[in-house]
Amino acid sequence: MTEAEILQLSFSANEAVTNLFSTFFAIVSAYLAGLYFFIHKAPTTMKLIAFLLLTIGFVFIGQAMSGIELRILGLVKAWGDLEQTTTGIPQLNNPSLPIPVRDVLAANGMQVAVYDGNRLGIYVGWVLSLLVYLALFYATFIYNWRKNGD
Repeated sequence: MTEAEILQLSFSANEAVTNLFSTFFAIVSAYLAGLYFFIHKAPTTMKLIAFLLLTIGFVFIGQAMSGIELRILGLVKAWGDLEQTTTGIPQLNNPSLPIPVRDVLAANGMQVAVYDGNRLGIYVGWVLSLLVYLALFYATFIYNWRKNGD
């Protein structure tokens, strides 16, 4: 695989991640609106159905994201296997820190490992998704809406 092909595929993978995040954000936003206006007043069966549909959406997005994660890590490995690059980009991994932050730290004599942002992003994304899922479970089944201002 050539450098140009790997770069193009990495841009496509980043677009796919952005699209999935947008979908995740839309699903969570719609569920929150539904929860506020309707679901919290619904009988338990309707709450279960709504939460099941949310769960199916989360599973679908999680499966798609898992595939994209594998592809991105494969592209990073393929980039590392290149003999030389014309772009001068040493690694295809996303930086863990934004470049201005890294430059400020470097100017103050601090050296930080900055090229494992792909894995950092993967772990943060999964943890945040789990926290959102648990928060929505709590808001759907445990939180007392009537007692708290309904």
